[in-house]
Parts: sequence; structure tokens; C-alpha cells
Amino acid sequence: EKLGPLQDEPAPFTRTGPGAGGLTKPDFVDYGGTMVFDAVARRLQTAPRLPTAGLITTNHDFLRQLLTSKSGTSFAAPMLANRAAQLVRRFPDASANLIKALLANSATVPEASTQRLSGFDARDQSRVHGNGLVDTLRAAFSDDHRVVYFAEDNLEMDHFAVYRVPIPAEFQTGGKRTIRVSLAYDPPVKRTRAEYTGTRMNFRLIRGCPVDHVFEHFRSRVGEGSVPPEMAGKYDCDLVPKKNARDKNTIQSASISFTADTTQYGEEYHLVVRCVGGWAMDQEIRQDFALVVELEHQAQVQLYARLRPRLRT
Repeated sequence: EKLGPLQDEPAPFTRTGPGAGGLTKPDFVDYGGTMVFDAVARRLQTAPRLPTAGLITTNHDFLRQLLTSKSGTSFAAPMLANRAAQLVRRFPDASANLIKALLANSATVPEASTQRLSGFDARDQSRVHGNGLVDTLRAAFSDDHRVVYFAEDNLEMDHFAVYRVPIPAEFQTGGKRTIRVSLAYDPPVKRTRAEYTGTRMNFRLIRGCPVDHVFEHFRSRVGEGSVPPEMAGKYDCDLVPKKNARDKNTIQSASISFTADTTQYGEEYHLVVRCVGGWAMDQEIRQDFALVVELEHQAQVQLYARLRPRLRT
């Protein structure tokens, strides 16, 4: 009898975080084979001894055998790199930040992994699976009922930007709707410092608040330090993962779902992105970043056709 993890469960050799400076690591997961307990032999078996426990790959002794099966995180890494390469082919002018943000926005944690880790709290679970398993097609394309926006930009230290997120009438009612936001940036880093990253960034999704008030709230606090200002709870969308769980990360992804009527919040939300100075505060740099925003309606509502005329080309 052989016992091992089910499909999409973490493998016994899965690497876990946290990363440097308390960052959530890994950012993503991918398939790298598994290990199986052989009850008869009373030991763990893996590829190539047990070929079905591994991934098919080229054999180092290719003259004797072209292909073999292997297991390990070293095989998961190129799987993810291949997914990133597919996005680069789709968006050849995209920055590394945009590729990372698109990957994050498409990633989901497999249900089998969630169930296996149900005894751990959310933070410990994220140290195993990060943002989850990437869906390349979802990252590269919108659907009729799912629209993906993206942007690349930069900010000075301790400055912010506000982006308008159009919310059509069709998205305000009619079943489950989800907004997902992903941010990726590439801060300067120093391993010799207690504070690993030189800059920090975060985002807040605001609804039901006039844009002038949004600007006034954040502008009045520019230069006050590293603590991001918070708006009143009635305006601030309660995205998951929570702020404290994501704000340290250089790749951040969070979402909120609605089932109730949200027409009272209007046809426009505002996404606030702030660059908070760390030890790089004294350096005259602008922090590059990329944003991805996804609107998805579970019902087959023609969101893409409705929103495309409002996109800037």
C-alpha cells in the first residue's frame, strides 16, 4: 500500500516562508512532483524510483534514456518560468513588474491545498502556497463576463496616485461579483539591513466617496511618515488578504466579493496606490510598479462589451 498527498495538495518537500524581512514567500506555487509512503517498504518513495511521483523531464544520461521522471522544487521553478514566458510572448513590451502582477492576479489556491492546510491560520497557509497556482490564460485574456485592466507607472517617495475603476450598472446587482487588485514593484534591497526593502507600497480600494475627498484625505498626509493613512470603514473596501497581511510584500493581491446590491456606491470606485519611503527615502528615485484590476461577474453578463468603450486607447 502506498500513501501520499492528493492532487493539488502541498508536497512533503514544499519550501515554506517567510522570506527576508517578513515578506510572504513563496510568491507562487507550481507542480514539482511528490513523495509517497510505501507501507510495505516502510519508507518514502519518489521519482525516479517511483516514476508516477514525479514530472517528466530530460535525462542527464540522454544516450541511454532520453526522458526520465524527477521530483523537487527545482522542477516547479521552471514550470512557473514557462508560464511567465507565455505572458511575455503575449505582452512583449511588458515590464517584469507587469508580468508579476498579471501572474498574481490569475493565481488561486487549489481547494485541495486549502483543505489540507485547514488546521493552520491564514498567515501560515500563505507561507506554504503564497498567491497560489497561476492560470496563464486567465492572466493573458479577459472574458465576456470578466474584465482585466492593467497599468504601469512610477511614484516618488511618499507620494500617491489615484486610479478610477469604472463599475457599470450590470456589475452592481445580479449575483456574486468579485473585484481583485494586484500590485507588483521592484524596490531596492539590502540584505545587510534589518529593513530589507528600501521602499514600501500599498493600495486601498475606495468606494462611495467623492474623488475630491479622496485626494484631500491622502494629500493632507503626504510627508507624515511611513504609516499609510486609512479612510473611514464605510469607504474602504475590506479586501482579503487584509492590509497587515499584504502590505509588506512586493507582490500584493487581494479581492472582495459582493452578493448584495451595491448601487449606492455609484459607478466609479477609486484605487489609491501609495509609495512609502523606507531607508531609500533620501535617494532621489521614482519607484516603478504595475497594477492589475479584475472585475468578474459570476452570471454571464457582457461586462467586456460594456466596459471596452470606456477604456483609454
